[in-house]
Amino acid sequence: MKNNRFVSSIPGDTWLLPSALAIPLGVVAVGVQYFGPPTIAVTVTEIYIRLVAALAIYMFSSNTGIISYGHVAFMGIGAYASAWQTCCVMMKPITMHGLPAFLKTANFPVVPSAIAAGVLAAVVALVASLVIMRLNSIAAAIATFALLFIFQSVYGHWDSVTMGVSTMIGLPQYVTPVHVWIWVAIAILVAFILQNSSIGLMLRASRDEHTAARACGARILKYRVIAFTISAFFAGIAGVMLGHRIGTISVATFHLDLTFLLLAMVVVGGLRSLSGVVLGVIIVSVIMEVLRLFQGGVSIGGQIVSLPAGSVQIGIALVMILVLRFRPDGIAKGLEFDVKRWLGRSSDEVALRRSDSGSSAAE
Repeated sequence: MKNNRFVSSIPGDTWLLPSALAIPLGVVAVGVQYFGPPTIAVTVTEIYIRLVAALAIYMFSSNTGIISYGHVAFMGIGAYASAWQTCCVMMKPITMHGLPAFLKTANFPVVPSAIAAGVLAAVVALVASLVIMRLNSIAAAIATFALLFIFQSVYGHWDSVTMGVSTMIGLPQYVTPVHVWIWVAIAILVAFILQNSSIGLMLRASRDEHTAARACGARILKYRVIAFTISAFFAGIAGVMLGHRIGTISVATFHLDLTFLLLAMVVVGGLRSLSGVVLGVIIVSVIMEVLRLFQGGVSIGGQIVSLPAGSVQIGIALVMILVLRFRPDGIAKGLEFDVKRWLGRSSDEVALRRSDSGSSAAE
């Protein structure tokens, strides 16, 4: 255990963990955007978008113990809200004639539009959470699943505003690896602050001992609502980034496939570890890309080797089963990365240096 690079508590140097997670991702983003091939840049962008979405789920589910199946709905709400503000002024009066006049006849800057879209997702989550967060863990998880189908039904039939099940085109494609990384870094920081705040502490207490936490006067409903609302904002941002990465959105994009992919990433990495979620997204994404490559056919020794359709989904399912069997708490085992040990600085060494410097000053 002495060489284990994960610790059960947050390192004493408060900002080391989020910095150690965000900075390497930023280096990769800059490298692939300015020096890498376009295909790699696209792949990294998509991985980082999934990471923002997975971190949104982590912010809520890790602290409360309630698995959320509804965060993809907030991604859809964010994506459509941004599209209403930024796309196709010539088409909106025809294809989305039910929009308010100020949206139908104008376009807005992409960054304020993204923030406004995230706020809309957060407001919807706030209203929904006032009911859902009163339920126990299992019932609340099922209720979040219902949110996904409510989104599908409302947005899939709201022809005058969302174009129904048709694909909305013409979104400005401004998203780059560095652009998404900024949101990744913000999401990591917010997740870290939330889990180490009094809110996170109370939520984890209610997760582990719900009755005892209530008996101690913890305002569980209030804290759940706060966590759910914050996480929905970042889910909405992930939806914005996804829509503006590909330039099109449809209701079908935000459904079960994406839901279970994100949950698989969180489970593989570890639901109770911020480091684990980052690791899980990267590992599952790499596996996906490799399987997609072989699914399309790869030449090995003059022979074309290809996997049958559906191999990506089967591969992810197998990885998830193996992790649940051999690492129920995820690859990170519910622990955080020990940044100080990785840097070769133990707490004893730091204390020794301080002691030495103090002795020198005294002399």
